Amino acid sequence: MGFRDGKLADGWEKRSQGLQRNRGKGFLGGAFFNGAWEVFDIHDCLYFNFNSHQKLFMINKLKTIALAGALYTGCADGGYSDLDQTSPFRPDQITDAGIQDVLNDIASETKNSVEAGMEDVSIDSGIPVSSCIENPKVDQFCDKLLVQLAGQTPLSGSIPQNAGAVIFTCWDFKSSTNAQVNSFQLHRFGPGSMSSSVYLFHGNQRISGPQEIDNNQAVEFSQLNLFIPSLMNKKICVVANAEDATGVNGFELSSAEAIVTNSCSIEGNFPSIGASQLVVSSLVGNVEIIKHGSLAEVTAGEKDARIAQFALKAGTAEDQLLTRLSLKIESNNAVCELKNFKLRVGGETTVIATAEKMESLNLVTFVIEKPLKIGKGQELNINITTDIPESLKGQSIKTYLEESVDLLSQGLVFGYGQKVDFAEYNGADKDGISGTDDDKYSYVFVK
Repeated sequence: MGFRDGKLADGWEKRSQGLQRNRGKGFLGGAFFNGAWEVFDIHDCLYFNFNSHQKLFMINKLKTIALAGALYTGCADGGYSDLDQTSPFRPDQITDAGIQDVLNDIASETKNSVEAGMEDVSIDSGIPVSSCIENPKVDQFCDKLLVQLAGQTPLSGSIPQNAGAVIFTCWDFKSSTNAQVNSFQLHRFGPGSMSSSVYLFHGNQRISGPQEIDNNQAVEFSQLNLFIPSLMNKKICVVANAEDATGVNGFELSSAEAIVTNSCSIEGNFPSIGASQLVVSSLVGNVEIIKHGSLAEVTAGEKDARIAQFALKAGTAEDQLLTRLSLKIESNNAVCELKNFKLRVGGETTVIATAEKMESLNLVTFVIEKPLKIGKGQELNINITTDIPESLKGQSIKTYLEESVDLLSQGLVFGYGQKVDFAEYNGADKDGISGTDDDKYSYVFVK
């Protein structure tokens, strides 16, 4: 890997914290990257701008840089600011060795290598290893990413206390090429407070883990790596429980810089502000999910084998309708081969809902088109079946509710999701031995 002198491209200028875009665009083999850090190749020179800790996303873009030819990591005029923003940009102090140290640091935090002329250097979508979604490929060349409030985003209104899985705001993401949103930062606004975790959903599918609102009222979704199919709107919604929330709350994307993407540019009306929601004193009801009995062993190759059974207990405040349920399933690496999931009630043979396969985050999601009614104080027993692949022989399968927002049972008084108590079905195991009474999950062994 060699080094060459270079010149700062037109439309760019040096600033106190690195290289930032002033006007115009820099191109690298027809691609331009804009986000929390910038990379471009003009006159055989790479420049880096680190504005946050998004180091891990850099590795995929370095793969694409290799497509343009030899990979150069130093410039006479260029440099980088300190990764932790603790020292100012000092071009006279930047060395080739220093820049290489940065690349080594990035590479050490991944299992990939950074080298020129590598084979198969297409960018992976970045879907976590724990996901059963097939890894799509992001286009080598990029275009603008359009971000705007979704047409069906919620309007301002009131939310009862303890309401579960509340949709606060939705945005549409669209690009003319296959694109990827690596991360973005939301900002909570309003004269209220909220301490509950925040999640991202695409349709009925949860696509993020829980993220907390920090002291600056920011919510950071990093390593999201959301795939945006070419010429298609992808609607992403902010979901949170209203438990412990007070006053007025809303979420916004404050600027284009809040979004980290492989796209050349980001267009939209920023700040992109969602509707505010007032949390009122009325209380929704609750629903509890608990393990129900033990399960017999299943056989590799068996069709429609029962892998989970549990009960839903409604509180006494509201009748409710079960409309959506996502369950976490764990096993060995072949867990993604599980297919043909079915949801039934008790010992009935009628299939209430189906799911072809598992999706992101190893979740299988059931959307119940004809919602199941659970009367006040009543209990509903549910079982889940699937086809067992031969590759799971000798393995165990564990099923549970990972997050409270994964269960949506809407009350018939206020129309909002019930508060979910899942302490008895949250995947915990006190004695560390599967298949015992203290398991907080369903367990089967594949013989």
